Amino acid sequence: MSLAWFDLAMVTEGICQEVKRIDTQELKGRVFDIIVVGGGITGAAVAHEAALRGRSVALFEMNDFGSATSAATSKLIHGGLRYLKNGEFGLVRESLRERRILGDIAPNLVEPLRFLIPRYSRRFRKNVPLRLGMWLYDQLSFDKSRVAEPKNRLPRRALFSAAQTLESAPALDSFGLQYAVSYFDYANVNPDRMTMAFLKTACEHGALVANYAKVHSLVRDGNRIVGVQVTDRLTQATYACYGKWIVNCAGPWSDKILNTNQAATARQPVRSEGVHLITSKFRFQDAVAMETDHGDHLMFLPWRGLTIVGPTDKPYTGDPDNYAPTAASVQELIDKVNALLPAEPVGGAFSRSDILFHYGGLRPLVGLDTQQDSYSASRRYEITDYSRQGMPGLICVEGGKYTTSRGLAAQVLDLLMRQSGWPSASQDSSRYVLSPCRVGPYQQFIDDLMTGYESGFQPETISYYARNYGVEAKMILDKAREHPEGREMLTQDGEIMAEVDYVLEHELVYTLDDLLFRRTGIGWMGKPSDEVFRKIAKKLGQRLNWSLADQQRSIVDCLEKRYTLP
Repeated sequence: MSLAWFDLAMVTEGICQEVKRIDTQELKGRVFDIIVVGGGITGAAVAHEAALRGRSVALFEMNDFGSATSAATSKLIHGGLRYLKNGEFGLVRESLRERRILGDIAPNLVEPLRFLIPRYSRRFRKNVPLRLGMWLYDQLSFDKSRVAEPKNRLPRRALFSAAQTLESAPALDSFGLQYAVSYFDYANVNPDRMTMAFLKTACEHGALVANYAKVHSLVRDGNRIVGVQVTDRLTQATYACYGKWIVNCAGPWSDKILNTNQAATARQPVRSEGVHLITSKFRFQDAVAMETDHGDHLMFLPWRGLTIVGPTDKPYTGDPDNYAPTAASVQELIDKVNALLPAEPVGGAFSRSDILFHYGGLRPLVGLDTQQDSYSASRRYEITDYSRQGMPGLICVEGGKYTTSRGLAAQVLDLLMRQSGWPSASQDSSRYVLSPCRVGPYQQFIDDLMTGYESGFQPETISYYARNYGVEAKMILDKAREHPEGREMLTQDGEIMAEVDYVLEHELVYTLDDLLFRRTGIGWMGKPSDEVFRKIAKKLGQRLNWSLADQQRSIVDCLEKRYTLP
């Protein structure tokens, strides 16, 4: 039985457009129920869960929201098929349940994506376990069609013939290809917009948030942790914020928070590096997942008319502050592509010149005591109450994956509600639609947008904003109507200049990196033209009172950081 839209908590008034940064005057004399350290998807989900349950919450992120691990995903909401190999049935089932929930509460931000796993005669012995695993994955996702939005209901697994497989993925090697196993997960085309949707919903319910606000130490009262000391990285001012509970959601930096002022002895975390490449050299109608000769996997993911290739998955032992993808990681992916795809169908071997963009990030792992094989490591999470280590008031969240962040947050709040004796939740986050995502039946929503804005806008532009901004799409399109220069097309799939104006006005943008990669998706499609760079830097500079030299410096910094291949 499928849910209907009236089964979900929908709010039609008071949509939260604007994210306001914490004003330190708001902190004077105030003790929050919860302080969240870290503004990636985990921290955003914890703040969202706390605010929905009626708790006062403040969140601090040392860089930009969602700028580290959360920005380096494969852009999927998935159950984790490969974790079945490790016998992690509970993790897979939890992930599949959370996948379904996100299909309900963020219906425009996810969409079904067919995966193909091609099977070759030379790997015959591995075909039987795969088909058994796919059967089990299907059984564990028994509720995949129980979503309110019809477009997000997922079909069952199927088999593709060799001919069907090559039609969908002509770049594959045809020699020895027998068939492909087909199944569905969700694409999350723009994870940064989903992170922002969680933050906006938290703010709608009273949460206070700040990016570029670094927690540099914990505040004690006796043994208890009662607050944090914060440095505002925009003004260099320092201030204290007090709370009944501090929840450390700093991901790969969690040990650094724990070690401030020797608050606790943190175990050395195990971090895994994941690097992806974006290319236009080959295109796939469906996602393709292939096993390499080394026993790991490589994915080819259709995305915005391009293809994402990745990820790498190996331990990282350095300081997370100094992390950047290396030439070795890029070459590793190039070599894997060339080992799996024949050169002839795609016009020659894959090379560095075919890479439009690259990105990478660190994942915190739990359950590993040494820097062993991170590929086979669990993606489960741990919630640690430091009361047991003589540090009451401090909770640390480690591990996990993007897909399970809401469920993780719910468990954190369950723990704090029990510890504090707070009354039961006022809202169920598994049924509460995120603020920008209250679109109702999606087909009707997009049909109405197409009808209302067909004059003056390309269909791909309307579709892009419907998917990525939900109800805020109208505000961006209206802004472009009022100012025709806002209709300038910036990407092949429909982004326009009015989006830049909108996020500058409403979403705490302080760098070109924030603007191009975490509010809009302009930068992900490859290097913008010099003219577009100048126009966008000028708009940001006008808002931040930058000189022309400041604008040019920001362009140079962005080019060096983002578009220089290691």
